[in-house]
This record gives sequence, structure tokens and C-alpha cells, in this order.
Amino acid sequence: MGLASGEKLGHYQIQGAIGAGGMGEVYRASDSRLGRFVAIKVLPAEYANDPEHMARFEREAKLLASLNHPHIATLHGLEESGSVRALVMELVEGPTLADRIAQGPLPLEEVLAIGRQVADALEFAHERGIIHRDLKPANVKLTASGEVKVLDFGLAKALESDATRTDHSDSPTFSMNATRAGILLGTAAYMSPEQARGKPVDRRADIWAFGVLMIEMLSGQQAYAGETASDSMAAIITREPDWSMLPPNVPAHIRELLRRCLQKDPRKRLRDIGDARLELDETTSEDANPAASVKLHSYTVTSKLLIGGITIFTLTAGAAIAWFLRPAAAPAVVARVSQAFPQKQAISLGLRGLLAISPDGAKLAYVANQRLFLRPLNSLEAAEISGSEGATSPFFSPDSQWLGFFAGGHTKKVPVGGGAPTTIADIEGSTASWGTDGTILIGSGFAGISAISPNGSAPFVVVNPSPNMVFSKPEFFPDGKSFIYIRGRPSDVAELEAVVRSLDRDDTTVVLRGAQQVQYVPSGHLVYATAGNVLAIPYDVRTRRVTGDAVTMALKVNWSLTGSLTHIAISDTGTMVYLPAPSDPGATMRLVSVSSSGKATVLPLEARDYSDPRVSPDGRRIVVHLQGDQNDIWVVDPTRGALSRLSFDPGEDETPAWSPDGKTIAWSSSRADVIRGVYMRAADGSGQERLAWKLDKHCHVREWLADGKSLLLEIQNPGSGTDIWRLDISDKDKPNATPILQTPYNERNSRVSPDGRWIAYVSDESGRDEIYIQSFPTLGSKLQATSSGGDQPVWSRDGHSLFYRGGGSMQQVSFKADASLSIGKPQALFPDRYESPQVGGHTSYDVGPDGRFVMIESAQAQDNSGPQRPELVFVFNWFEELKQKVKPRKQ
Repeated sequence: MGLASGEKLGHYQIQGAIGAGGMGEVYRASDSRLGRFVAIKVLPAEYANDPEHMARFEREAKLLASLNHPHIATLHGLEESGSVRALVMELVEGPTLADRIAQGPLPLEEVLAIGRQVADALEFAHERGIIHRDLKPANVKLTASGEVKVLDFGLAKALESDATRTDHSDSPTFSMNATRAGILLGTAAYMSPEQARGKPVDRRADIWAFGVLMIEMLSGQQAYAGETASDSMAAIITREPDWSMLPPNVPAHIRELLRRCLQKDPRKRLRDIGDARLELDETTSEDANPAASVKLHSYTVTSKLLIGGITIFTLTAGAAIAWFLRPAAAPAVVARVSQAFPQKQAISLGLRGLLAISPDGAKLAYVANQRLFLRPLNSLEAAEISGSEGATSPFFSPDSQWLGFFAGGHTKKVPVGGGAPTTIADIEGSTASWGTDGTILIGSGFAGISAISPNGSAPFVVVNPSPNMVFSKPEFFPDGKSFIYIRGRPSDVAELEAVVRSLDRDDTTVVLRGAQQVQYVPSGHLVYATAGNVLAIPYDVRTRRVTGDAVTMALKVNWSLTGSLTHIAISDTGTMVYLPAPSDPGATMRLVSVSSSGKATVLPLEARDYSDPRVSPDGRRIVVHLQGDQNDIWVVDPTRGALSRLSFDPGEDETPAWSPDGKTIAWSSSRADVIRGVYMRAADGSGQERLAWKLDKHCHVREWLADGKSLLLEIQNPGSGTDIWRLDISDKDKPNATPILQTPYNERNSRVSPDGRWIAYVSDESGRDEIYIQSFPTLGSKLQATSSGGDQPVWSRDGHSLFYRGGGSMQQVSFKADASLSIGKPQALFPDRYESPQVGGHTSYDVGPDGRFVMIESAQAQDNSGPQRPELVFVFNWFEELKQKVKPRKQ
């Protein structure tokens, strides 16, 4: 029923009618308590008189009332009086966008200004899980101060009903159940194809409506006009917009943006309205009006409103000047919060990918206990993701609904809302980026950069490998068609290049040097890292040019020397999460001696960036790979606390192994003039190193066999994955390499038993990493030693046990080879809280003749007062700080 002027609804007094539509009649009213004017929207009786529906509506209304944004009309609350149920809303004075369009097409500059504000409102609501569902010109108000206000945000969802309405004659708006197939919701001419078909919708329906809205502002015509709602819906489903309606001065990138908004298949549509806002923000005055200089204009707006007749609104020159001189909105407050990891969650700083934050800034994923944990940022608790054993390098889908990761030689994904992980493709890398069309880029190191297509076909190479060059850390730009990645020689950090190219063609552009990882953020900057220092520089996506000077941000971030990846993650909304660097940058890792019961003793050695420890045959020395600028092989004497350098070339020296007599050490390396080679030198440092063998593929030295004349190698082959080879070095002039185990799967981290009769190795042939034991050197009898996953096997010195990492613990199984092979039941020895670089075939621990483990521990993990847990630092609204400190050059 209607309300008369002067009638009261609670403490609100009706002043007069404003309008009416499918969602109710609207009145202007005065608030006697707060002394303000409000808009009262009286709900139709079919909603107001349904208790079940009203209960659901009240729940939705509470959510909508939380939308406090300058471009969204605020919902103050609900009011009831007798049989009348009404919404109390912010009163927005001024014409609607529909009134403005009725006068003809809008100038391009005005369209861009309105579009930015509408997109900003949608982005704010989408980040909070609220979809408009009925965006149209009649729901956009233009105020006298030049501000845009979006009305009826989420009311279509709040007013939905399980029963369909019986009369739509007075409005093209269908207010029905939006989540069930067969039910329509939205205004016909602005419906997305999925809405028109009665399918479930998400925020991409609003992106479609935004594109239709932009076309209508530019052309003055509806993109999908029809005599009836059915005609409009049929056009939406079957026809493309008439792009010739657009004025010729619309820039090409804006046309492309509209095409992406109006893709009929939502999977191909623009995923995030924030990307549209950025595109509009980056459109300059010259783009909008290239033939004219920037001038201050005054203009007149007339519109018709149903308030007792036709009212004329005129924006004078004085009002225009006032609008330009109005106070700027206060910037968001930058806030920092730190929180320690839970005590039972051990993290490995050696992982190349440890953290990820969802694009919407709502969820954090990280690796602990060799598993994935997912934490909503509105919660203090993180949940372990079941089935994520051995996970590394988490990454989110653009819509923040899926979490990807690597495990067991596969790329996998799991829905963030719950469910079991599934395999996307049989490929594993160090880092990944998920594009808007579903393509996933994978940084594969020496193997180049690969991609997984949205249709699930086999992975393919996008950036081809090059000798002795690493290609890593790909990151998509918002358009989903171009990306940035790092390439160069790992031994020459200063010359690493950040390269931009398209996904479908090799049009590379070098934009930075010296960056170890880089990401484009929506504030218009490239954020990049070098050895724990975080820098930012303004960047123009369209021209592929930096537009200002780099600034070092006030951040010291922990970073993994394995892969040179900084432990930092940034969302599209400006939330940053990182692990702070230790107070002593040099004190990163330490060597620890651990008993089988888990009691640890720190070895009396300085903290360095240790990797690949191997205990000598007599148990008195340890050979290690020291990562970082030196990247060389060192011999450690724990009793004297001494370290002696064995290799001096700036190449990447790694995976050392002792000869059976303890007199010689062999290792693999990449040098300036050698793609990959096996080098040897006396363990006491005497004499010179010699190149024993060279090849054109990446390889690791794994074991020096008992005969002292041959080595066990693992070679990465693009055709068959990682394979196990034997290198005969008895003839120094003619070394001979032969394959031992070469399959379509990855075999790695191999170790030969002390008696030389058995080989233990990790294979992904079952779909995940398991440990196998097979006769050696002639392959025959084979036994699967693990059934729940395992990695990095190491034999006991008597050959009767096999140790490995699995299930978040160091494990031990007994082994017998009498008349038949037999393996015991795995026994967990102690929690595995130690460093474990799980990418690249490294075994980051060893077991000495005394049965004690030599492990690598973060130097932050323990001090004199007991355990000290690493912490995470959260920075909210970081883009505000970025914009203030890092600005483009003045043109």
C-alpha cells in the first residue's frame, strides 16, 4: 500500500514519493532522531507478509548494511510499522544515470569518470562477497558534487524468493532465486547470458552489466534493447553488441576492455572488476580527448524525476569549480601486524615457494610440516589441507576460489571452500601463476617456462630453454595475455633480467636488471626483490616502460637462496604478507646434529647458507654447498669449527659426494664455458679441480660408488624427466655415461646401499612421490618401501635401515635381503622441523657412522632462551604507502 505525505513510519515522517519499481515504492522522509533526510523503500506485500522470506531478507540486509563506501548508497536498516516493512536508506539527491543518458551520449571523459566510480563500488562489494545482480543506469545516481552513488546494492539477492513472481508488468526486474537453475534475476537488458538462461551467477554477472552500462553511456543506446524482456534476453544469448555504436574517439584499449566484459562464456570474461578500474585509471586525458588540451569545463545536467512533476537540475560553473576544489578523501591507514607461526607448524625457509595470498586479500596459504595450510584472514586459525603432503609453491586462481601447488611431480589444485586435491598436469616447477583465462604458467628453471592450457591438454613450452640459463618466476599481468619472468645465469645475480612478453608470441622486452623476482601490482608498480631487499618502480603496462625511479621500501624480507625467492606475497587489494629477515642477515642457516630421538645439538660452526650436507666415510668431516654469492663447495671440520673452501669458480657448484676412501670430492656445476659438468678435487684442498665430464643437460652428482671408479648421477631430460645414470671415470680421458633407470617418470634422490647391491630412489610413477628399492647394478627385484609418500632416502651405514622424510617426520624402516626382500613398518623418529628444499633433487640432510643426523636449521629457530618461532608480518593498505613513496616522473 502507498504512504501519504505527513504519515509516520516509526520515527520517520514521509515527505513525498520519489519513485516506484519492481523492488518497492520509494519515499523521501525525515529522520526525527538524527535530523536528516532518508529514502524509505517499502517492500511489496508478497515479501513483507512472508515470515520465512523476511527472516532471510533480514540476514541479507545486515550484510548489505556493512557496505560503507563513498560510491555505494548506504543501507541504514529496517523499519516495521503494522503491516508495512521498509528499508531505510541513504537519500541520494540528483538525477539517475538513466536520466542523463536520456539526453544523449555522454562525453568520453565523463564516461570514464563515472565508470571508474562504478567499478570502484563493485570492487569494494565483490571483495566482501556481495554481488549487485541488478546493475543498470536507473540504479546509478549522479550527485551535484560530481560523485556517483550505486543504489540497491545486493537488494536483488536480499529480495529473492523461492516462488516466482506472478506479475512483472510494471518493471523488467525479476526478483527471484538467483542460485537455482531455471530462475531468472536481473533487469532484462542488463542480464548476463547466464542470468538470462536461469543459471547460477557470480560477480562476473556484474562485470557483464558494467560493460553494457559503459556502452550505453558512450552511445546513448541500449546494447541489447528489445520490445519485450524476452526479446532482450534472446539478443543477449545469441547476438554480439553493435560495436559500431561506439564513438570513434573511444581508445582501442577501452574497446578491448568492453569486449572482455561482454564475453558470453563467463570463463572467458574479465574475472575482476578491479582490472577494469585500473584500465580506466590508466586512461589519461590525452587518451580521452587527444585533440584537445586539458581544460576546466562547466556543464549543465538536466533530468526528469517523478517527484510531482519534472525538475530541472543545473550544475553551474561555480559548482563545477567547487567540485574540483573539494577536499580529497583521506587515504586509507597503512597498518602492520605480526604473528608467530603456531608451535606445531615447522616451516622450511629453504622452500622456493612458501607463501601465497589470494588476489582478494582474504586468504593466506603457506607450507608447514611439508603440507599446505589455508588461513582466512578473518580467522586466527589455519586449517591443514588434507592430501597436500610434499606440497610446495602455493598459488591462487584469479577469482581466489582455487589453490594450486606442486607435489610429487604434479601440478595440483584444491577448492579453497573444501574438497580433495586433484591433479591438473604431470609437471612440477618452482613457481607458478594462474591467468584470467585459466592458463597456468610454470617456472621450470633450466627447462624454460611451461604452460598448462585451460582445456587440460598436455603442458607445452612457452619460453624455450637456453644453455646454462634459468627461466623462472613467471607472473601474469591483469590482462592475462602477457607476463613477466626472470631469466639469466644463476651465478650472476646482477645481470638477471626481468622480461615481459606475450603469451602467444615472443615479443620480449627487458624492463629491469638485477631482480630475482618481480610482480606487477594494481597500484601501477613493479615490486621486485634482490637478496631480501624489496624495491618498487612505476610501470606503464601498455608501453612496457618504467615511468619513474626505483625506490627501496623499508622492508627486509627473508629469502630462500634455493631459487633466490623472497618470502613475500601481495594481494590485488593491497594486503602484503612476508617473513622478516633475521636481525643478522648473514646468520641464516646452521648445521645441527640430531639423535634418533630428536635431541638436537648445534654444531660449533658459524651460521651460513648451508645446503647438501654429506658426512665423510669416517664421520669426522662434512662437505656442504654454501649458497649465495659464492655458491661453492666447502669442507667442514666440526671439531675445530673450521670451514675450508674447495671450489672457487663463480658458477653454481652443488650436490657434493665423497669418494669411498674420503680423499676426493665430486660435485656438479654450471660454469661460464660449460653448460653442466662433473668436477673433482682432493678433499684436503690440494691440487687443482678437474672437469671429469661435461654434458648439455642439468645434472646432480648423487653418489660415489663403492668401486671408487664410477659415480651415480641424475640427469634432467626434457623427454623422460629425471633419470638415473652411471658415469665411469676409470679412464680419465674417456669417461663413459650409461643410463641405469630411464622411464617416462621422474627418478631422483637416489642412494646406493653400503654393500653396493641395492639402490633406493624416489619415483612419481604411482602419481605421487614414493620410495622404491631395487637390485643394483643390474636392475631386477623391486620393492616399494613407502605407501604414504616419502622423499630423500638415506641408508644407514650398516645397510639394514633406510631413513627418509615423510608425514612431517623423519622416518626409519628396516630392510632385509635374504631369500626375499622385506621392508619393515615405518617408524617416526622425530618431528621434521628442519630445512628441506624439495625442488631440484637436493637431499638436505645426512646420517653419519654414529647414527646421528646432520640437519640444516634456520638460525632463527633457536636461541639461548629456547625455541623462537618465525613470524609473519601483515601489512594492510600497503598500496597507499607505495603511491606516496614511489611516484612516476613528471612529464
